[in-house]
Amino acid sequence: MELHHTGTKFMETDRLLLRPFALKDVEDFHEQIAANKEVQRYFLIPYHKTIEETEVMMHRMIQCYDLETYNWAIELKAEKKVIGVIRLFRPDNESFSGEIGYAIGPDYWNNGYASEALTKILDYLFTEVSYNRLFAGYMMDNQASKRVLEKVGMKEEGIRHQEIFWQDKFHDVDYYYLLREDYLKEKSVDK
Repeated sequence: MELHHTGTKFMETDRLLLRPFALKDVEDFHEQIAANKEVQRYFLIPYHKTIEETEVMMHRMIQCYDLETYNWAIELKAEKKVIGVIRLFRPDNESFSGEIGYAIGPDYWNNGYASEALTKILDYLFTEVSYNRLFAGYMMDNQASKRVLEKVGMKEEGIRHQEIFWQDKFHDVDYYYLLREDYLKEKSVDK
């Protein structure tokens, strides 16, 4: 078994374009994610006071793209606007596993965009790249994220108590996972 790294590919869903970030995304990303206090409650990147901070971060993100980097802008096709981010981090090539993180701007919450994007990304990472195990955690007071993970078929693995110190307090993180064999089995049943 081996991983078939292809990097951050352009992909589409019914409503979304999933693609690599570009410099044109600075304003949208700043507004929806980096300088948004609602998102910052749960998304672990430092708050950006200025758009220049977001521009510096965007330059770094773009420079880091390679075949083993998976970091998508979530663009709402109808508005041609970046509304979020979804990425694979902590990839482990030896165990064929990685952690998925995502954030959607609050103006777009409760519309199913996170689960739509995550469904597409899981399919890509399992079927094209051949990851064996993907997982995601959420701070337990973010019940919307829990619903996203359950909606895409991930299974609860367990709570890591006070795992994260963020915004001056400790947070419990509940982890969910999905195995490639279970994903492929479920996918064949759905056909």
